Amino acid sequence: MHLTRKTLIILVILLLLFWALALVLFLRSSPSQTSYTTDYFKVRYPNSWDKTTRLVAGAGTMVTLLPHDLKPDTLFPRIDIIVTPLTAENSLKKKIESLSFMELKQQNTVFHDIPVIELSSTKISKLLHGNPEEKPIKKTILLFERTGFLYDIDYALFQDQDQVSVERELKGILSSIDIK
Repeated sequence: MHLTRKTLIILVILLLLFWALALVLFLRSSPSQTSYTTDYFKVRYPNSWDKTTRLVAGAGTMVTLLPHDLKPDTLFPRIDIIVTPLTAENSLKKKIESLSFMELKQQNTVFHDIPVIELSSTKISKLLHGNPEEKPIKKTILLFERTGFLYDIDYALFQDQDQVSVERELKGILSSIDIK
């Protein structure tokens, strides 16, 4: 069998494309995320983030996600997912009242087909610890009741040059949350 130079070049190009596709598929299948499951939700987050968990009084839980590479004494960006049993003292109304000092904008919205109350601000800086440089912080809190529990999904990030990439990561984490 005699191959022309043109045919040989096409075969080499096809072989290189095959190897490139195989490499892309391999890299995509590599785990770049970790997942964590509680009795109340499941969340996926980048391997470049750390997770801490705490039990909350009354059978609840709190999961905090922070990037590995935070500067000392800095707590942003972050996501806190807090689930606590509903009681007379721990209700949606009481939670909103307890946050009134922060002067957050309130609106009704939807999170994963669940009606939620969103509290947000882009003016917070001095009110929050973990912000030694007092940079402006974009803070959002999603609150809702479900199956006898109060869900509080609280996330915040600095409004700085890294905001776009950090928001992309936060949105990825938020979209991965599966409420049980």
